[in-house]
Amino acid sequence: MEAGLAGAETGGTWLAEEDGDVLAVASWIPAGHPPLSAATRELIDREAAALLGDRQPVLEAADAANREHWPDGPSWLLAALGTRPHARGRGLAGALVAEGLRAVDALGHAAVLETSSEANVRFYERYGFTVTAEVDPPGGAPHVWVMSRPPSR
Repeated sequence: MEAGLAGAETGGTWLAEEDGDVLAVASWIPAGHPPLSAATRELIDREAAALLGDRQPVLEAADAANREHWPDGPSWLLAALGTRPHARGRGLAGALVAEGLRAVDALGHAAVLETSSEANVRFYERYGFTVTAEVDPPGGAPHVWVMSRPPSR
């Protein structure tokens, strides 16, 4: 939820559409983006508490553990990537990752992401990401691969 709202508010969301139907989305959170608006922050805080309940501290601890492995300097976070089931296999997610990386590269920034799927690791490696850490976050959160891609011009 936060990934989609933050990406949309900071101008880092790319969509693949067909006949007005959104088929895939990539939500990037740009380096150095301004703080989220009060309304967006309030919505995220309210909905996260409702969705996560007593697991919210576990998520926050996992997030902190993963961030220790992010690259130094400005980096864009690929916060969310998804394709609707009926549109999978058409290369839409890859095209959205590539488009986001063009924006990242234009600024000379690094890119970072976190995934809890080993299959995703292979997917992201095709776009120049490498595993920088594997993390078993505290509190029983899923195993995470932190991946980054250095600045490229």
